[in-house]
This record gives sequence, C-alpha cells and structure tokens, in this order.
Amino acid sequence: MTYKEFRDAAHGVSEWQVYLIDNSDNHWRYGDEAISSEFDDKKVISFDLTTTYAHDIICTVDLI
Repeated sequence: MTYKEFRDAAHGVSEWQVYLIDNSDNHWRYGDEAISSEFDDKKVISFDLTTTYAHDIICTVDLI
C-alpha cells in the first residue's frame, strides 16, 4: 500500500511520524513534513499507533 492510500484510510490520527528507509542522512520526518506529498508513492512497510494522555493518536510509519 502506498503512503497516500494509507493516510486516506487512516482516521483519527493526530500526528504523523515517518521513518524513511533509504540512504539519506535524515531518516525521520515529523508533523507537516511527514504528510508531504513527496512521500505519497512510497510503500508502507510497517506502522505503529500510540496514544498520549490527552487521547491523541500518533502514527509512526516506515516507508521504503
């Protein structure tokens, strides 16, 4: 599944975190940078959902 398809299917996510599995120096992207359209065609390898005390959902996604 592509990252765009994954985001479209996800509901209730308050914050996105992306880990890029590539040769770049900066693998992590957070917030608005994590939902950039430049990652739309990347493939989702795995994901993790966590919640905060305020009941916000944080989704961490590994992309390749």
